[in-house]
Amino acid sequence: MATRHVGSNRGHDLVLQPDYPEATRDEFGAWKLTYLYACLSARAHTLAPAHGASPPAPEASIYTGLHCSGIRLYPHPNKGHVFLEATYSVYNASILIGGQRYRSVGAAVVEKPIGEHPSLTDDQKIAKVAKGRKTYLQGSVTYRVRQIYATYAWNESAIIAGVGHLGAPDGLGGATSTKWLKIGLNIQESQGGTEVEDVWMYDEHGWDSDIYS
Repeated sequence: MATRHVGSNRGHDLVLQPDYPEATRDEFGAWKLTYLYACLSARAHTLAPAHGASPPAPEASIYTGLHCSGIRLYPHPNKGHVFLEATYSVYNASILIGGQRYRSVGAAVVEKPIGEHPSLTDDQKIAKVAKGRKTYLQGSVTYRVRQIYATYAWNESAIIAGVGHLGAPDGLGGATSTKWLKIGLNIQESQGGTEVEDVWMYDEHGWDSDIYS
């Protein structure tokens, strides 16, 4: 890919690196664009795209609905320069309002060994394997709750907050606590405050209470 300059003064602009932008999709089909630029370290913060901004042309017209969600700086081999990485995703932090809750759900199927099927007897499992059916597909659902806090207490109890334990997710009506396992907690500071995202995974047969509590 040819070198692309962003700005009018080529001595003080962002220089897009070869093989960028990089377009990837997650397991739910959502696009993410990653740009890697070189620039003067003294101008990196003023040249960086604004949080929530759309991608540059021509990608903005191809990958619609994406917004700048992250900026990172890396060392550059040339003195006085840095690499600037800008990420654009469907998450637009600029529309989040402090104190409010934002929920999302993702669903997929995962392949598991037939021997782990909870509804089959041992004889049925042996018969399935004998017929060449060694795996089965099981639905997998994750539920996420994202909230922005103007102030946040960074302490051990807050950052482990039930991860690895069973319980009904926040804001989900009719949930059975034994079927939901908290598998993740993401905390990130941003210009709008501190973003906290809790993640739960569902198991229709219920998680093993001998392992999880």
